This record gives sequence, C-alpha cells and structure tokens, in this order.
Amino acid sequence: HEIEKEHRFKTFKENVEFIESFNKNGTQRYKLAINKYADLTTEEFTTSFMGLDTSLLSQQESTATTTSFKYDSVTEVPNSMDWRKRGSVTGVKDQGVCGCCWAFSAAAAIEGAYQIANNELISLSEQQLLDCSTQNKGCEGGLMTVAYDFLLQNNGGGITTETNYPYEEAQNVCKTEQPAAVTINGYEV
Repeated sequence: HEIEKEHRFKTFKENVEFIESFNKNGTQRYKLAINKYADLTTEEFTTSFMGLDTSLLSQQESTATTTSFKYDSVTEVPNSMDWRKRGSVTGVKDQGVCGCCWAFSAAAAIEGAYQIANNELISLSEQQLLDCSTQNKGCEGGLMTVAYDFLLQNNGGGITTETNYPYEEAQNVCKTEQPAAVTINGYEV
C-alpha cells in the first residue's frame, strides 16, 4: 500500500512538472491543468481510458452511406469554427472508467447535428446506447457506426434524453420503452 502511494505521488509530481513546463512555453494554443488523472502515467491512462476495439470494424454490416466532400471549393470552408460559441455542443461529460467513448461520441454527434438543424441543443442519453447497443462491447469499447445502426434498426432512429436515461458508468439492462427526443434517418461516413 505504501509503495503504491509513493508511486502515485512520484507520478503526480512528474506530471505537475510537465504541466508547468508546457504552460511556460507559451507557444501552445491551449493550457494544461491538473485533473483527477494527474497521478497516472501516460501508459496507465492509455490502457484504462483509450481502448479502441478494431475487431468490430470487420464484423459490422453498416447502413451508412458514403458521400464525397460537400464543398465545391475549400475556400468556402472557414479556417476554424468554435461550435461551443454557436451553442451546438453540450458541456463536457465524463465517461469515468467505462470505456464507452463510442457512446459519448455518437450521442454528441447527434446532439450537434440536431442543434445545427433545429437550433435546439438537447443532451442525449449515452447510457441508452451503452445498455442497448449490444453489438458494441459496452465498457470494453465500440463504434459510433454500430450505435447509429442500433438506433436505426431497433428504435426507429430515436434516442432519448440524458435526463430520461442518465449515465451510470456501467453497462446495465436495456430499458427499451424510452421516448425519442431526437430521431436520425441515416448517417454518413
């Protein structure tokens, strides 16, 4: 127990030194700060929180359509776009130790697309995708496209709100009778 405590403290100090050095540089477009992961090494963080299971790619029978680039000229595309300033993204969400970034990113993409099309931002349920999109691997990883296919094939494209079906940081039994707050009719990759 004492050895683990010493390891965590040593890692924390090293990370604080890195953060201070990075922020002093002044050439970066962002700043680093201490958070709840500051006592983890990069390897520990990567192992725990950045799992992509590519085995799902070969198993998926996707309903996606593939389209060409939508702009005739790249001069029409702005150099940058801050969707936060346009109210198109929710606040930061935390998936915790459950490796379901696929559910968070799928819900966030739907939230943003819906807001842009309808001028209304609705926080959608990652937990519904985590519990019900069983072709994905729950907290062990998954794909956004598999989540979209689940919605299209089982829910008429509908997903409920985060308020109706809140995030629990674990995969649970699917609560099937949920009202759809937003409906998709397809997706593109």
